[in-house]
Amino acid sequence: MMCAPGIPSVFYGDEKGIAGETESDYRKPMGWNNVGALEEYCRRWIHIRRNSKALSRGSYRTEYVDDNEKVYVFSRTFDDEKKTVIINADSREHTLHLEEPVVCAPQMVIVL
Repeated sequence: MMCAPGIPSVFYGDEKGIAGETESDYRKPMGWNNVGALEEYCRRWIHIRRNSKALSRGSYRTEYVDDNEKVYVFSRTFDDEKKTVIINADSREHTLHLEEPVVCAPQMVIVL
């Protein structure tokens, strides 16, 4: 989410064990005063996005897609800054041959 175009909105529900009858009950805005693994994970990604014009304002280009191996690669570019994002949603490691070989562990996101 922090690498995609647009304004990121962080909500949580099931991730934090929040239940309810309607979406407004179980999809509350994230409580940033809380300190936990999910909040720290999101803070790290927000920091990465804020410090990259390519990720916050850059153009978007799909670089590679493999539906069978559940791998998706896209890039964001702004002026001379380029970030390549590799998403491996598979349970297996994959080696991608982009500009240089990259090994992507299972269930991993890499930003180059």
